[in-house]
Amino acid sequence: MLSSDYPVQAICQILCLPRSSYYYAAVRREEAVLKATIERVAVQFPTYGSRRITAQLKRATPDLPAVGRPRVRRLMREMGLTRRGCLLFFVCQFYVIIRISSP
Repeated sequence: MLSSDYPVQAICQILCLPRSSYYYAAVRREEAVLKATIERVAVQFPTYGSRRITAQLKRATPDLPAVGRPRVRRLMREMGLTRRGCLLFFVCQFYVIIRISSP
């Protein structure tokens, strides 16, 4: 490796990277428990979207680590639990326009 031949500071300076990037190790989170909990809440409340499921997770399961809506939304999309958007009706003169807004 380069770090055995050259100092880390010099390598990072040449690559224009902070030294913390050299030492960074990504943390892989176990999402199986969270997926099971999301699925249980989605079955219990079938009309809930990612916002309400996130709020329900925070209320019902305080033992889970902090979870945000973007993560819940991504997991719901991966599990196929996306909800249909709201139906919006617009009336333009003699026509009714229906648009489905997706989350």
